[in-house]
Amino acid sequence: MTTRNLDFSPFSASRRELMQIGSLGAFGLGLPHWLAGRAYGETTGTAKSVILLWLYGGPSHIDTIDPKPLANSEIRSPFSPIDTSVPGIQITELLPQLSQRIDRCAILRGMYHENSDHNVGGTIALTGVPAGGKVGGGAPLPGDRHPTLGSLVTRLISNPSPGWPSFMCIGEPAKVSGAASGQDAAGFGAIYEPFRLEYKIENGLKVPEALNLIPGLSADRLGNRRELLTSLDSLPLKEGVPDTFARLGQFYDQAMGLLTSSEARKAVDLQEETTKVRNRYGKTRFGQSCLLARRLVESGVPFVQVNWSDYGEDQQTSGGDGGWDHHWRLYEFIQDHCAWSYDQAITALLDDLEDRGLLDETLVLAMGEFGRTPKINGCGGRDHWANVYSILMAGGGVRGGQVIGSSDLEGGYPADRPVHPQELHATVLKAMGLDRLALIPLGVTLNVEPVHELF
Repeated sequence: MTTRNLDFSPFSASRRELMQIGSLGAFGLGLPHWLAGRAYGETTGTAKSVILLWLYGGPSHIDTIDPKPLANSEIRSPFSPIDTSVPGIQITELLPQLSQRIDRCAILRGMYHENSDHNVGGTIALTGVPAGGKVGGGAPLPGDRHPTLGSLVTRLISNPSPGWPSFMCIGEPAKVSGAASGQDAAGFGAIYEPFRLEYKIENGLKVPEALNLIPGLSADRLGNRRELLTSLDSLPLKEGVPDTFARLGQFYDQAMGLLTSSEARKAVDLQEETTKVRNRYGKTRFGQSCLLARRLVESGVPFVQVNWSDYGEDQQTSGGDGGWDHHWRLYEFIQDHCAWSYDQAITALLDDLEDRGLLDETLVLAMGEFGRTPKINGCGGRDHWANVYSILMAGGGVRGGQVIGSSDLEGGYPADRPVHPQELHATVLKAMGLDRLALIPLGVTLNVEPVHELF
């Protein structure tokens, strides 16, 4: 029988917490919900950073980390299941290196949501709600948009790392049908938007134009201007002025640090790594982006998102650059392009974080917007499928060597422990030790529980 360590000490709450409890009733929550969160210790996470590997396009769960060897030939993957470092857990032969690191990972095989359109599904996966998603690249769905996951984390961090934006994304907003949605700060404002870097194999790292000092404007002159801003900041403000002004000051500090700091420029220079390390990650855009992500969290950036590609479509479609949207010739493309480079990059990242003592404090999350249909289509591929899919988590206090949830025998629907993206977001906040209830006054309600079994 499984038991939980509940806190039976006398009830106590700070004035802020009491005000917070009182505000929950309007959202269908209240004291019982708040107490449940306290019992689980929602704000006691150990992760200091998150690396989100955004596998846009929709990876096939059946062909990667949720094999179905007993299904019929219309469903069963041609790629055989293989044993992993944890007895009883199998993944497919496409990921041999990852198979030997499953003892560090947790697989969630019961992920689901309500929409199999790329833009809407991606919006749900990254924000928890469909509002703002653009069906087929058309008009956005109505409703109150939520910020993307990195912006949620950024908004709740009280002491962001000085000199760095708190949310950095490697890659342009990922698009399908010419549209991108669910990848911005929504109503939180510009200071919570992702700061974007780009890495391309042919050109290397592209630093935003804003980081290139204009002629005649030296770091010293910028420093003098910052001193003036600092003196203005010291003027007393009227009581009750929101902390947005303090956040703006932090934003200016971050921008100034990126413009003038040699350490910041050094952190994004992959030539600082040995050839052996760079090769270990793989000479691919995704591999080198994962290495850059490791360097950023090592420098103190709390949230780094790595986009697999600029487009979700695979290489056969117009504008595609090798995404995971394998409607055609899935087995050729997933084997020859996606799987091996993903396997190499994610295992290098996990090993590197472990070797540097960073894995326990860095939550690694690898996911797409949905999975693929159980049945193989007439073009040798699988189509969009949001009814069930799988994701992988590691580090940041997550207990490795476990599978949470399952899909049915055909990989079509959750059979056990379904998890919605909103629950995943609550889980990330728990891992970071951030209070999801603090989002309610900001217009974001996660009326769900985290996946407590992960910790």
